[in-house]
Amino acid sequence: MADLGKGNNDKGVGFGNTPWWTRWPKGKSGNPKGRPKGSGKKTVIREPQAGMTEFQTLLSKLLREKVTLTLGGKPTSVSKMEAVLMNLFKQAMSGNQAAIREMNRLIEKAQSSQEASERANAEAAEKAAQERARIDAAWFQQLVDLKKKQEKAWSKAAAEGNEEPGLPWPHPDDILIDHAQRIARVRGPLSVKDVRHFEYIEAQRDLMFLRDMLRVKTSKPGTIARLSFWELMWRFNDAQLPLRWQIAPRADSHELANLNMPLRTLRRRAEEAARKVNALEPPEYKIRDRETYRIVNTIMKPALVKLGYRSLAHFEKVAGQQLARKSSWV
Repeated sequence: MADLGKGNNDKGVGFGNTPWWTRWPKGKSGNPKGRPKGSGKKTVIREPQAGMTEFQTLLSKLLREKVTLTLGGKPTSVSKMEAVLMNLFKQAMSGNQAAIREMNRLIEKAQSSQEASERANAEAAEKAAQERARIDAAWFQQLVDLKKKQEKAWSKAAAEGNEEPGLPWPHPDDILIDHAQRIARVRGPLSVKDVRHFEYIEAQRDLMFLRDMLRVKTSKPGTIARLSFWELMWRFNDAQLPLRWQIAPRADSHELANLNMPLRTLRRRAEEAARKVNALEPPEYKIRDRETYRIVNTIMKPALVKLGYRSLAHFEKVAGQQLARKSSWV
């Protein structure tokens, strides 16, 4: 380790400037044994493909074997295939007519193979686009027909004095049709099996809304005008819900009703909402791997930065500190 007798200090310690007592002394390596033999860059040679004849398999194996050539005055290991091509190229460059013809033949064959591959890829892309267009057109027509069917079902239920038909999902107001662009989508559950997922989103919306109300109620006057992360999240979740579940259209009255509650009641409701979210959360959502976290951070970071957070991790750290305080929300 470095000499402790030196008069260095830790001022300016950071990236590229480690503390002096952690540095190796001059002339001493941190890896005295050196790099393990064979750990350098390796050339990857393709294995024989399935369906090859015995002769093709043997030839492929032979051409993949290594030989040592002197290139640039240094011994270099190359495959026999590379060695044959380099020798052929050398002969062609020296004026050997047979080698020139063979090189031209190989070049034309390679170009022809590449062009054939490009044509095949273009044809496959065209077929995929046509299939995608066919599926989109079928889905559009399916939703147009479903909207008409659901309108009749809801009208019949209302005429019979029922609150909803036997198969209420989706509500006709939640089947959004754009006839000009011939696109359609469903807001909320498509069938009864989707209801629990949207109940989970609704519970998240309610929790985010209550946390936003707690933020407003516990903030100093003049600091609550800016859009908060909690409001951004509850509005985002709210927009995914069926129209009759949404609170955004009546947000003012909803906010007023909650802000008139005692702070203790509001906190208790937030605690209950947090427990409901935890109960409805699917097991697979509880597992957050590194890739999922990276994707979520990429999506949310622009909004978080505008709200004063560096990243999702920074927000979670700040939120965790706030939630731990006695005077803040759960």
